[in-house]
Amino acid sequence: MGIVKGAVISMLITIVLYLVPYVNVIAAFIGGFAGAYLETKTAGEGLKVGLLMTVLFAIPFVALLALLGPSFASEWLPGIIAFVGVTFVLLGVVFTGILGTLGAMLGGYVSKE
Repeated sequence: MGIVKGAVISMLITIVLYLVPYVNVIAAFIGGFAGAYLETKTAGEGLKVGLLMTVLFAIPFVALLALLGPSFASEWLPGIIAFVGVTFVLLGVVFTGILGTLGAMLGGYVSKE
């Protein structure tokens, strides 16, 4: 239960910090660190928290793309716009996932001491 709770805490902290100017660049790292520090005892558990946080963070974006994707597929220009939008969303999720996982691993490692 600690890993799921840590991932939810990480995701919520990351979302809140994404709204703060200048901090939003490292928001995923801070969120991952905080969630893993509070709920895990090893770097391996921190890795699990970071990966689960990435999955939880990606679910709303994938659902949104699945719902809105067919509406852009009818014409040529909206198709290009949809492709660019999907690309930026995927890059954002990957960026959040990498930083969140690194932060969670560090938080899990630091918490054992």
